[in-house]
Amino acid sequence: MRKIMGLVLISLFFFIFCGAPEEAKTKTEKTGQEVAYQTLSEGELQNFMKVFPVFKTEVEKHEEKWAEFEAGEDFGSWMQQFAQANKMITGLDEKLSAAGMPWEDFWPAFAKTTTAIVAIMFDSAMVELKAEMEEQESEIAELEAKLKDPNVSQQEKEMIQTSLEMMKKVQESLEESKEMYADDPQVNKDLVKKHWIELTEMYEMEEE
Repeated sequence: MRKIMGLVLISLFFFIFCGAPEEAKTKTEKTGQEVAYQTLSEGELQNFMKVFPVFKTEVEKHEEKWAEFEAGEDFGSWMQQFAQANKMITGLDEKLSAAGMPWEDFWPAFAKTTTAIVAIMFDSAMVELKAEMEEQESEIAELEAKLKDPNVSQQEKEMIQTSLEMMKKVQESLEESKEMYADDPQVNKDLVKKHWIELTEMYEMEEE
């Protein structure tokens, strides 16, 4: 189960952090994002947490089928795939319904909760990366100065140029991701933080 939940979180983190290419954006993607960023209520989250063990048990019983679950080419297609994922396990909807939350209500709650978790992780990562970038400012200045130094070999300059380009790409990726990251409602993140210990245990996330 840990591997399956890891796939969910890694996939969502990738698409939220990096965003989907412009040419890949479709109506399906927009629909997926709309679902993932809708407001999550306390009652919905409580019901989701109550029913989640049933979902987990069924996934564990059919782990091979879920291992075939693909992330999709973009965030929207991934979400659309997950919306239909109950078809991979016969009777899943009936069992979730009996527990108090049919699949049509379960998967949006799953999407909103998971997206909020990833957004919180992203928020933490942003703080750390920003601090690291500030520490690298003097290093970047030194590297740029070396590029103008005639005593530095061409080979070393090429290595420096590659390093600077990588740093620049990281900065650009962070800036580009802010718009998508900002779409997640603060109320969702606050609600998930309120139940963080319960949710990290549910998702089998290892605390450092």
